[in-house]
Amino acid sequence: MGEIDYRTQGSWAKVSLRVPLGALSLEQVERIVGRPTDLDGRGRPSDHWWIVDFYGKEGESLERQLDLLAEMICTYREGLIEVGRQADGINVFIGWEPRRGQDSVGFDANLISSLAEIGGRIILDIMTDDCDHDCESIS
Repeated sequence: MGEIDYRTQGSWAKVSLRVPLGALSLEQVERIVGRPTDLDGRGRPSDHWWIVDFYGKEGESLERQLDLLAEMICTYREGLIEVGRQADGINVFIGWEPRRGQDSVGFDANLISSLAEIGGRIILDIMTDDCDHDCESIS
């Protein structure tokens, strides 16, 4: 089965957990967490991040990806806490194009507390091509 073209769907989301490389090497992060990095489309690791992607080949919903993220944090909790202490940060990157008329997303309290425990932060990258209101006046 080929990869989903997220640009042709009414809504798409891509969630990943990322640790920037610098203070720790890729090998150090993998050893501490106990999980290898996900590989890019060419089958190679990133030069800049230890990364775990949750969107998969089936185009998981945003809600499902956030559930998978929470499960992953629970599974690798101790290692992620240690990486959070040593690394330059832990980021949850969410790229999201909401369905037309949808303008919000909620985060479960357990996910928020798990992220706080590992020193994680959420980065939202929301994509939209249409606007039903005066977008120019929003700053």
